[in-house]
Amino acid sequence: CFVMSVRYTRPLSEAVTLSVHAFGFRHDRPFEDVPKLQVLVDAASHRIMDQGRVLPKSSCTVTHSLRRIEVRIPLEVLGRPEKVFCDSRTQLGEIPFDWAAWRICDLGCAK
Repeated sequence: CFVMSVRYTRPLSEAVTLSVHAFGFRHDRPFEDVPKLQVLVDAASHRIMDQGRVLPKSSCTVTHSLRRIEVRIPLEVLGRPEKVFCDSRTQLGEIPFDWAAWRICDLGCAK
């Protein structure tokens, strides 16, 4: 599983939403063919999409607490990647207030 955990210094309002992007990468597949996921999380539920196509909610697991949101994506859903390009953004309504720059996570998988 690829896990992204976002922690906050203050309790989250119910109006806060989180957007997580996770793009799988494999050396043996063209980048345009690998999954490019976006997980949209709000206080009540989540939605996961691959390049705009809605996937079943069971494609990832989201857990909430007052100061943390954790998103777990099975590696199979990401196309069994060697690396994952990821970022996250938090907003209150239409106003963004927190974001993490894009990162490359090397999973150390055998090629």
